[in-house]
Formats: sequence, structure tokens, C-alpha cells
Amino acid sequence: MTKQRFQAPPREAVDSSRFEHPAFVGFDVHGDWLRSRHWPEIGELDARLAGALHPFSARRLRFVEQTPALLADGLHYEARILREGRIATRARNWHDLFNALMWLERRALKGAMNLRQVADLGLTGPGQRSRGQCALTHFDEAGAVVVRPAAYLWARGHAHDWVGLFLGHAAAWLD
Repeated sequence: MTKQRFQAPPREAVDSSRFEHPAFVGFDVHGDWLRSRHWPEIGELDARLAGALHPFSARRLRFVEQTPALLADGLHYEARILREGRIATRARNWHDLFNALMWLERRALKGAMNLRQVADLGLTGPGQRSRGQCALTHFDEAGAVVVRPAAYLWARGHAHDWVGLFLGHAAAWLD
């Protein structure tokens, strides 16, 4: 059985109204990139980063095109960011656009995860991830931080009762 990877839909197939969902409210300043029919260029992403520094290495961060030459430098993706500030970015790619948005708006979180990823680089062989790296990657690519508005909802969260937590108590999330 062949393992299939998720294929993101083409940009023109995504209704821009999807980005009006409250989950995207923290990225309103970049709404033009989400709602536009055109992809931002890597230079546009980098211009908004405006020379920001990595919160731990103090390297100037910049989005750079992920090219074969860049990948031939022998550095791991995460090490390149921490040591040189270069964030390898693929053009016209949903995954990398959202990664850029997180670096722009949640730099402290991304920096902390980057630092931790690099700390584990020596634990496994090339092309493999440690258990900690897998957990961080999973959170980075598919995680959410949920702040429960009331103590009585903790039991629902601990029980992984997501329907009860989010739908059964929907009114609790409105404030």
C-alpha cells in the first residue's frame, strides 16, 4: 500500500471567505495574502519580516527561495534558520505561506520551537527525526493552543470530548 500525502488544493479552488473564520483573526494584517487570487512573492514575505531577529540566536531572519543550491549547503532546515537566519521558502505553496505567517506573527513561539528542533539534531541519523522533533513538527503543522474560558470545561478537554467542549458549550467561547 502506497502512503499518500495530502495535496493542498490549488489557490483558485479555495474560497477566500474561508479566511474570514475566527481562526485567522490573528493574521488580519496579512489578509491581502490570504484573500488574494495571487501568491505573494518570497521578496514580499521577506519585506514584511523587515529584518526581524531570531529571538534566540539574534540572527537577522529572512525568507529565501528554497532552491537546489540552498539545499546543497549541507545544513538541516532548522539549523539554517537558527545559525544563519535563512528560512527556506517554496513559492506558491500553502504550507510555506502559513509558515511565513507564523514567523511574522508568532516569532517567539517559532523561535522556541526552532531552538528545540536544533537541540535534537544529533540524536538521530540524517533524514530522521527524534521523538521530540516529531512532536514539535506535529504541533507546528497541525496544532492549536486552546485557552479554556472556564474551569468546568477542563474535564471535557482532558477527556478529549471535542464535540462537548466546542459545540456543547459553544456559548462559553463567545467571550
